[in-house]
Amino acid sequence: AQVPGSAKNSPLRPSGLVDGTADRPMRGLSRGACLLVFLDALLCSRSTLSVAPPECPHSTGFDRFAETLHLRFLPHAHSPRLFLARFDFEIEANLSPEFRADQFDLFPKSIGKLLNAHQSIVSFEAALTQGRWKDEEWGPPPREFRPPGALLVSAIDSDDSGEVSLAWKYLISALSGSLCASFEGMDPDLGASSSRGRPLGVPWAESGKQLRFANLPYEPVCTENLTPWMKLLPCGDQAGLARLISPIPVAESPLVTLSLSVHVQESKVVMHASLDVVLPLSSAALGFNAWFGADATYVPCPASDSSSVRLWSHDQPTLDLLNTTAPVTVGPLAGSDGYVVAFRMQDFTQLQGSIDVPTKGEQGPAPWSGALSGRQHLSSDRLSVMRDLLSQEGKSERTHGRYLLRFTNPGTGVMRRVLFMDQLPFFIRPLWHTFHATFQGPSGAVEEAAGVAAMQRLELQFVPSDGGKLPTEVFLSVDVPAGGTVNIFMDVLKNFLQLREFSSACEKGFDVGSAAWLEQELPQGTGGSKPQIKTEPPRVSRAAFIASLAQTGSEWRLRFTEGLLVLVPMPDFSMPFNVLALTSTAVTFFFGSIFRLLAAGRLPHWVLKKEDVKGSRFKSVFRRLSVVALLGGAYLLAVTSDQAILALREQLPEVIAGHVVDNLMALKPHVA
Repeated sequence: AQVPGSAKNSPLRPSGLVDGTADRPMRGLSRGACLLVFLDALLCSRSTLSVAPPECPHSTGFDRFAETLHLRFLPHAHSPRLFLARFDFEIEANLSPEFRADQFDLFPKSIGKLLNAHQSIVSFEAALTQGRWKDEEWGPPPREFRPPGALLVSAIDSDDSGEVSLAWKYLISALSGSLCASFEGMDPDLGASSSRGRPLGVPWAESGKQLRFANLPYEPVCTENLTPWMKLLPCGDQAGLARLISPIPVAESPLVTLSLSVHVQESKVVMHASLDVVLPLSSAALGFNAWFGADATYVPCPASDSSSVRLWSHDQPTLDLLNTTAPVTVGPLAGSDGYVVAFRMQDFTQLQGSIDVPTKGEQGPAPWSGALSGRQHLSSDRLSVMRDLLSQEGKSERTHGRYLLRFTNPGTGVMRRVLFMDQLPFFIRPLWHTFHATFQGPSGAVEEAAGVAAMQRLELQFVPSDGGKLPTEVFLSVDVPAGGTVNIFMDVLKNFLQLREFSSACEKGFDVGSAAWLEQELPQGTGGSKPQIKTEPPRVSRAAFIASLAQTGSEWRLRFTEGLLVLVPMPDFSMPFNVLALTSTAVTFFFGSIFRLLAAGRLPHWVLKKEDVKGSRFKSVFRRLSVVALLGGAYLLAVTSDQAILALREQLPEVIAGHVVDNLMALKPHVA
């Protein structure tokens, strides 16, 4: 939004500032040169210590750092009351010989060395998003947020594929360390899989330029990303607006977007670092502490040229309403009927009625007043793109599907040109013979095309998969008239995946990254009232692409769809366990049987062994005496004559005499 009074003489700038550097200490080479001159004068002059240091000219080569805080309420969130806070930091450095020699002032060293080592990188944007903007609850978003996960967009000035690939690798490696995120998953040389994102180039880029993007829809965002991001700022989290960022509320927020963008221009390089977060308003405090908690304190950053706060309101507030004597700037909000109120941060901390500023008036705060009155979107004239993967009637959703793409231009009198780019993962196989498109004009007349005719009408280009794990790249362009709709259908097959490709939540399905499109408004009266066949292929310049990243481009706008959650055929996850259990059981029985036969010998099995029980001493003596008596009886029988044995017949009772004598006579030959 363009705010009146934002020039150098704005009341938002402290008095006495000239180009934002008058109240800052001299840094870098100028300070060192002044110190050397002063030492030379001190050592070489015969005067005393009354020698004054020489006047050093003011250097204009310092970096400039500005920070801005945007605050606006969410109209539909009442319990608790939510607001959207955007912390915006900007560092601007001159492309001087000192910068190219890795001598930096406020610019982050890790980013500056990357730009110097690979000067073909002229622009990039890295974004980490957790959650989605809830249109049905909060109304249309004030700006377009990036899709959930990790996103990287870059512009590289080179037509050499080797140099572009090398610059891309260094870029993702530097961002992985600077943001503590998995941007290295975007490296195509690490191998293709369902959990990696491959970069997708823009085929409409001008000659000698490489524009590409990649996203990781599964990348989580937490406070571990916030800590290294704040270290890129001159004062870190110790002073300035970054001091107000509390990690725990950010982690609990329903929407967090962390972004870092760098744009290299002819004579300077600009870095933007922003944090968009939805936070609850504290009802137990007033003013500044109601926004950021009772323990929040603001300490100015010495390196900052300006630190301002902008509140968004539906009605134009007055100084009596603001109840402040501090200098403020009130201006209309571009593109809507709202207003923005700008403060210096030091004055905002003393304002007790700041929580009432955005809610004054009978209607809700802009730009959501249309949502409160029942309209679906205030920005209903924007082009909408719906991308989905539907099921086919009579077929399983896990094996078959239908790719749907719909472009809707509800605007009045404005035709829009769309350059669409998408990637279908390797497990989604498109059936190109089923390609079908319908074109509906503002009058309601529908025109259908199928097969090659539809592909030519949409200037379809695609790079098929290699049959392995590389995705299918799809590119098309179409002009959508005002009030028109273009629908595209295509059947797809879902391939079977190996067991190791699935995550722990196998029933959830697979995350498919977002698609992107470049959108351009065509002049009035171009092409009539129905989609046209273009005679010349469109071209996207580097400058227009860079402007689209900042969402300020008037020629092209880079936008993204939501990601997809795709169900695929699932293997029998119990089969590995069943095979292992059966194999282990068979091996155990076989080994046990062979070991018992070959290694155990004649020893009884441990199951059959009986526990030794010690007997009494009497039994032991009795056994020994019995053995001695048995041996003595045998000896006595051997030395006794047959006549003596026969004489026992007459001495013993008649009942046993015969039986005993006969047994003794039969046993005597064996013991004699």
